[in-house]
This record gives sequence, C-alpha cells and structure tokens, in this order.
Amino acid sequence: MREAILSGIAGAALGALVTLIIKFGDWRRQEKESRKKLTERLEELANEGERFRKTFALREQALDEQGKQFRQQLSQQEEHFRQQLSHQVHELEQREQQLQQELAQRSRELDQQEAHLQRNLEHQTREALRQGYTLVLVTQRRCREACLQLAKDGGAKCSPDLAAEAKAAHDEFLDAYHMLNLDSTKQMWKEVRGLRHVLDDMLDYAEKGRDVEELGELARDARQNLERMFRERLDYQPHQDRQPLGKKYDKVEPQQVRRVKS
Repeated sequence: MREAILSGIAGAALGALVTLIIKFGDWRRQEKESRKKLTERLEELANEGERFRKTFALREQALDEQGKQFRQQLSQQEEHFRQQLSHQVHELEQREQQLQQELAQRSRELDQQEAHLQRNLEHQTREALRQGYTLVLVTQRRCREACLQLAKDGGAKCSPDLAAEAKAAHDEFLDAYHMLNLDSTKQMWKEVRGLRHVLDDMLDYAEKGRDVEELGELARDARQNLERMFRERLDYQPHQDRQPLGKKYDKVEPQQVRRVKS
C-alpha cells in the first residue's frame, strides 16, 4: 500500500516534471522565436533608420545644393544690379556734368548778350541824351537871344513880330525840354527845370519890355549847369563847378552838388 502510494506519488511527480520540462522547452522555443522576431524587428528598424538617414542626407544635400545655387544666382543678380546701378550713376554723373557745362556756357552767353544789350542800351541812351541836349542847347539859345532882342525893342506892344518869334522859340525850347526829360536822370531834370524857369520869366519880362540881361546871364549859367550834369551822366569829368541860380530858380540842393577836382 505504501509502495503504491509512493509509486503513485513518484509517477505524479515524474509526470509533473515531464510536463514542466515540456513547458520549459516550449518557453525556450517561444523565447527564441520572440528574440528572433525582436532581432528581425530591430534589424528592420535599423534598416529603416539607415534608409531614413540616407534619404535625409540626400534631401539635405539637395537642399544645400539648391541653397548654393540660389545664393549663386542671388549673388550674380546682385552683382548685375550693382553693375547696372554703377553704370546708371556714371551716366547720370556724366549727364549732370554735361548739363553743368551747358548751363555754364548758356550763362556765359546770356551774360554776354546782356552785356551787349546793356552796351547797346547805354549807347542808344547816350545818343538820345546827346541829341536831346543838342536840341535844348540850340533852342534855349534862340529863345534867350529872341527874348533879349524883344526886350531891347520895348516888348510885345512895340514889336509884335519879335514877340511872336520869341514865343515860337520858347515853344521849341519846351518841346526839346520834354524830349530830353524822356532819357534824363533826376539831377538833369532838376537842372533843365531851372533853365526852363529862367526862360519862362525871361519871355514874360521881355514881352513886358523889362530888362532881361540878368536873366540872360542866369540862363547861361543854367545851361552850363545842365552841361555839367550831362557830362557827369556820360561819366566825364565836369569842366567847371556848378553856378548857383538863386533861391527862386535853383532846383538842386547844395549837398547834392559834386565839386570839380582840381
């Protein structure tokens, strides 16, 4: 009985041991298979990682190449733009220099034209003044001489013909007086006004038969004063100092008179 129990126990233990050995073998087999699968999966992952690294390297190389080409193109475009800009700046500088030269030449031409016009204008003005002064000189002398003769003959009542001649000579003087004032300076205008005032009174006195000898001398002084101012206008040195005409006839202030240099 005891042996049977022990035998049963030994058989059961043996069966369990066999079962355990079988299961252990299955576990070892499953472990090997799992390790094999894990190894294969790791190899696959390693291969995929290698392929990814290669692909990434290729893409990075392609991007680097594209970047390099882009930088080269950008550098070429920048250099081309700089050359164009430099060329345009050079052309603009040349154009500016050319325009400055043209403006300078034009300015010189305009200055020359202006100077020529000024000379012509001054020549015409001086010629007009000479003609005007000559006419005033002639007409004032006729008026003065006619007035002196009229006064000596007793005035208009005694010599109506001489009175008419004196009046006509005075009218000619007034025409010359107004013509001269078109081109005269203010100082010349003042001097010729003084001469007119003297001749106006000289004609009035002569028509009344009054003595006009002193007025005749004043008229001569006034004419010389006008000649003096005329020479100054023409930039010539006056031959003599100005002669005062008295408070009634003088139109020029004493401080405005320039003395003749000795």
